[in-house]
Amino acid sequence: MVSADDVAVVIPVYNGVGIVDRCISALLRQSRIPREIICVDDFSKDNTYEYIKRRFPDITLVRNGFNMGASGSYARGIRLALSKGYRLIWLLDQDSLPLKNALEELLSFPLVEKSVLTSLSVCPLMNYLYLPLDFTCGLFNWRRGNLSQPREILTSTFNGMLLPRKIINSVGFPSARMRNELGDFEFSTRIWLKGWRIIQVPSSIVYHIGGKPRLVPKATKGGFFKLSRTTRSIEYIHAEYIPVGSYSEERYFERGKNTALMLTSRIPNCAKVFMLRWIITTLAKIILLRGEYENYRKLRSYLRGILYGLIHY
Repeated sequence: MVSADDVAVVIPVYNGVGIVDRCISALLRQSRIPREIICVDDFSKDNTYEYIKRRFPDITLVRNGFNMGASGSYARGIRLALSKGYRLIWLLDQDSLPLKNALEELLSFPLVEKSVLTSLSVCPLMNYLYLPLDFTCGLFNWRRGNLSQPREILTSTFNGMLLPRKIINSVGFPSARMRNELGDFEFSTRIWLKGWRIIQVPSSIVYHIGGKPRLVPKATKGGFFKLSRTTRSIEYIHAEYIPVGSYSEERYFERGKNTALMLTSRIPNCAKVFMLRWIITTLAKIILLRGEYENYRKLRSYLRGILYGLIHY
């Protein structure tokens, strides 16, 4: 079993006051506590840097000179961890909450040559599993797979990914130009193209507390529309809380641009099918979810981003 002293955790942070402390506290309560926690403050507009420095003086904290996005912040944290000689780097989002044995389950998994391990990411507030892309996807079918057994997947979120040191020499760092959208998808496909494997370990669970869309108290009676992942139909949900899309027009433009980039890249056909599904579900989200139904400027920004990406890439 690999020692936890060989592990550094990298967490990009942006406006994380009152959010990132839950993640850091959960890491300090792990059954196998990592040797070092590296937080990369991505030029936050609040006092996140000072907040973390005051509450957790023993962790490593660095600050970007400008807003680099999540992918660029992950890359900077990974570089710092590598410079300190760590063999393994565990990536987590600022609003994640790893269960007490999450890291132990990854470290106790049998070593597989040229492989990356990743946790099972769960959003409890939305009762939602982040289902990774595997090799059986199609436009109208989506296999959940056996979540009780480890399995090889094609893509993974950054959240919960455990990177061995030598993969960076082969695959490189997360791409800073992807910023906040699809950086994990692009990095995962590079892993696959370089002959590495991504193995999901479902006994290692990381809760994504924030999730997207955000949950806020409902302002009116009724509920909201939701796309069901089981029946593939649109459902009307009655609830005390409703999801509200919090993305800006600029963020939707970035998502559209990066989606077009991936469609025009050298990726497996099933991944391109996934990108087409991604476009459809994003359009449905903009139109159906409360809080964005009346704001067609975001729809226009998303479509403009796709067009921009297709022309320039």
